[in-house]
Amino acid sequence: MLIVRGILVKGKVSNNVIPVVETAIKLILESNIDSELHSIPVVIKSNAARTGTLSTTAYIELDPSFGLTEQAHRFDLLEQ
Repeated sequence: MLIVRGILVKGKVSNNVIPVVETAIKLILESNIDSELHSIPVVIKSNAARTGTLSTTAYIELDPSFGLTEQAHRFDLLEQ
């Protein structure tokens, strides 16, 4: 899971940050046309969307259809 923080919608905190993240992902994919990133499905989630509260955080994770067999967390990546 990738946590994205500090997302503002038109310069303000919002309860709907998912479209902002979707647009960012689309722009990244457009600038990397030949990349393998296009074949990796992701799901974008936000607590704000579920609870109706304001938030600047979104969570990006691999879509379950991607077929990962191991769901182990990699805490060692945070130590770098």
